[in-house]
Amino acid sequence: QLKALDSDQLGSLSTRQVAALTTEQISKLTTDDLNALTPEQFAVLSSAQIASLTTAQMSKLELEDLAALGSAAIRSLGTAQLNALNSDQLGSLSIGQVSALTTAQLASLSTSKLNALTEDQFAALSSTQAAGLTTAQMAKLEVEDLAALTTAVIKSLTTAQVGALTSSQVDDLTVAQVAVLSSAQ
Repeated sequence: QLKALDSDQLGSLSTRQVAALTTEQISKLTTDDLNALTPEQFAVLSSAQIASLTTAQMSKLELEDLAALGSAAIRSLGTAQLNALNSDQLGSLSIGQVSALTTAQLASLSTSKLNALTEDQFAALSSTQAAGLTTAQMAKLEVEDLAALTTAVIKSLTTAQVGALTSSQVDDLTVAQVAVLSSAQ
């Protein structure tokens, strides 16, 4: 019956009606229909509803709708869903949303996707999140993003992660970052 509704009608559903949609109904919405939902409607979607979005739907999400997703919704994204986001979408994630990403989600990002994150987003990464970054990702981090990492994060990096950094990346570490590196790193 949901198929009988056009985009305008979907956009006029109450938040209660949107929250009542099944995961199957959500996953079958066209990208145009999904984007007809307002940010207020997106904000009430459950983690299960968000997890049911297809990669095609994720790749076409409007920035305002993506911004409406809470921490639990962000954590519910599968790695394929997260990797379906384009650079603009990834760069638009709020600091709170980036802080909600799991180590597995971050580790799954290609280097180009990881580099779509802004310096402010990198500055918000925790030591736990940074621990999940692969050596391949570390070797390709943009120097500005690496410089944005807090000293606590730099101090927590593994020997393998630090060893993966290029000489150019090491040269661009801040004095404070270099000061917290251990001799083992």
